[in-house]
Amino acid sequence: MLDDIVTRLPKTYVNRAAVEAGEKGSFTFFELSTGKAKWHVPAAERIWVYREKLRKLLLCGIDVEWSKTLTDIKPTSDGFEATFADGSSELGSMVVGCDGAKSLVRRILHPQDYENDILPVRFIGTGVVYNKEDVDPILTLDP
Repeated sequence: MLDDIVTRLPKTYVNRAAVEAGEKGSFTFFELSTGKAKWHVPAAERIWVYREKLRKLLLCGIDVEWSKTLTDIKPTSDGFEATFADGSSELGSMVVGCDGAKSLVRRILHPQDYENDILPVRFIGTGVVYNKEDVDPILTLDP
């Protein structure tokens, strides 16, 4: 990544203060009807970012061709060649798969082992503004 992009990454963080303090998230899944933890992924260094802010930052200085459908990825002597459904192709030094849960990149690169493990968990994303008194007990569960 360009140094300019790297220096602006903190602007995409969900909780910059927690990152700067070295706090580690732990991915605890709660049964909302009881408030009890059902699953717990151990604490590790993780940085949550706002997807839209990160996308805008990563697009800086890049000529993106939208509405392309990847069909193949082949190694070359100095990188990779990506081929698309419209017959076009592009050469590059790396392939970055940011195409979601049903990733074509993952399917092409790992044809025998591309499927996700299905978790018995459902997520709902929403935005809510809390005052400090209301959010402090939540932060004790996971910063």
